[in-house]
Amino acid sequence: MASEQDAGLDQNDCGQKQFADGTIISESTYSNIDASAVQTSYHSVDGEDDPKILFTYKWKAPQESGSLLCNKGFWVGCGGGNAATIKVNGQDYECKNQEWTKK
Repeated sequence: MASEQDAGLDQNDCGQKQFADGTIISESTYSNIDASAVQTSYHSVDGEDDPKILFTYKWKAPQESGSLLCNKGFWVGCGGGNAATIKVNGQDYECKNQEWTKK
């Protein structure tokens, strides 16, 4: 979900996209996440296209959550000293030093 603010009557346009399981948003490096999105999945309740461009920007995860890993449609954080390994579509991912990495 992304929200775009502009002047006018409809100031908080929201849009959302579905991301592939295994998509990682780094906590330390900005990257383009749109390539990992299901390109036909964009949805906006009021049909507004303005927020769509937000997915083409370079993103990074907030320090509080650490790196984010998409698993079954949810973002799993790797922050707060978390040290875990999870399996996503048969691939192991390890949370270490605030970053998810493929094992």
